[in-house]
Amino acid sequence: MDTRLTRNERLRGKSAIDRLFSRGRSFAVFPLRAVYSVVSVPDAPEISLLVSVSKKRFKRAVKRNKVKRLIKETFRLKKSIAAETLKESGKQVHLAILYLDKEIHPYHTFDSRMEELLKRLASEICKTNNSKEKQPQDT
Repeated sequence: MDTRLTRNERLRGKSAIDRLFSRGRSFAVFPLRAVYSVVSVPDAPEISLLVSVSKKRFKRAVKRNKVKRLIKETFRLKKSIAAETLKESGKQVHLAILYLDKEIHPYHTFDSRMEELLKRLASEICKTNNSKEKQPQDT
């Protein structure tokens, strides 16, 4: 699995971001909150990522950027957890990760929480995928 975080894997564009936050589902694995939406975009990666750290919680840009770097790095290393499940199901996900805490945690906390977050994301996608398959189809 490619462990780079390329430009194609970054969620960009106002309409895509607005759609994610208006129609997306969310869950929290403290100190991270995930907002995700299953989409079907041709020639797109399995997961498109957006990272957000509130200016209200961290006034200094240096601290906000440090938290963003930690989140992106742990995501880059652990993304295969969810990407394999998505590749099997043939779906793509737009994912926003929001940081909730007022303190910067050590790297190992980000690492373990990101792993939990991606496992939960994969199970949520499987759950929604299975529920749609079980629904009777109208003819």
